[in-house]
Amino acid sequence: MEEKLRRTVIGLTGPSGAGKGMAGKIFEENGIPCIDTDLVYRKLLMPPSECLDELCVYFGKGITADNGTLDRRKLAKVVFGKGNEEKLAVLNSISHRHILNKVREIIKEYNNNGFFVVAVDAPLLFESGFYSECDLIVSVVAPYHERLSRIVMRDGISEEAAEMRLSAQHDDKYYTERSDYVINNDGDTEKLMLQTLKIIKDIFKRAENKV
Repeated sequence: MEEKLRRTVIGLTGPSGAGKGMAGKIFEENGIPCIDTDLVYRKLLMPPSECLDELCVYFGKGITADNGTLDRRKLAKVVFGKGNEEKLAVLNSISHRHILNKVREIIKEYNNNGFFVVAVDAPLLFESGFYSECDLIVSVVAPYHERLSRIVMRDGISEEAAEMRLSAQHDDKYYTERSDYVINNDGDTEKLMLQTLKIIKDIFKRAENKV
């Protein structure tokens, strides 16, 4: 009997700085392609860009750099923080539509090339509605101080700017209650790897379909 894998889409999510990228790399190294929606977004914003044009119509040209590309720091100042909830909602509405259409295309490409289990690293998995298109959801959570330091180091921003970004996000419970699996990342790389490998093993087991 030939062993096949069911087509499975894994939603990989969690708050900023929790370590989704590290978990995604472990997925990649163990046979599960991981689509980074932040990278997809960056590529979609490279001029000429329908997505960037829509953002500029709403937020104005002030969110772009001198070369016409999006200045993410300028945009962050406009949408993050108290009182900017409506602007953040508009940003998400525009960007999610473009990102998810592209993600669906990439998933199909992977399936056509023999990869039937695909992960999607999506920080706003639930808010975008894409969770409904996932078969399994994995959340990565981490202590606040770990997340704060990672964002400062990763993005080269001040602690104050990082705190403003984190203030706009949900607590851990928001993710853990909506997930099939949870990875707790306290900064110990070995623990992160062991948790992720265990989940990957279980995911492949679920996806097995003997015909």
